[in-house]
Amino acid sequence: LQGNDITRDRIANAIGEPVNAYFDTKLFHLRSPHLIKSLKRVRAFAENPGFHLSYRIEDENGISSFRPLGTMRSTNDALSFPAEARGYRVGFRVAIAEPNILPVFNGLVIEDAEAARGTSYGRH
Repeated sequence: LQGNDITRDRIANAIGEPVNAYFDTKLFHLRSPHLIKSLKRVRAFAENPGFHLSYRIEDENGISSFRPLGTMRSTNDALSFPAEARGYRVGFRVAIAEPNILPVFNGLVIEDAEAARGTSYGRH
């Protein structure tokens, strides 16, 4: 965690503003690191809604910067990837979007992904 405003008035920057909290996951290859995947949907679980998810992709050009995916509206929420979400691996950033909750993020599951057309199945 990169800091948080959970313990009110104790975690702040140099001018006293609350510090936003987030964490980054590792890059996941979905058991096929050599294949380009087209990602469709991820399901996120939390004790409270209000987490913002972003994603990054590793493709032929390297690892992208984080791109917004959406904000959880319920404790069990499915978020759709945009059509251009394709790559060998995907990682996530989970940020607290609602400052008035005690944040407990439980996890995520990539529900829908498929090998992209034109993917090479040969050795790399």
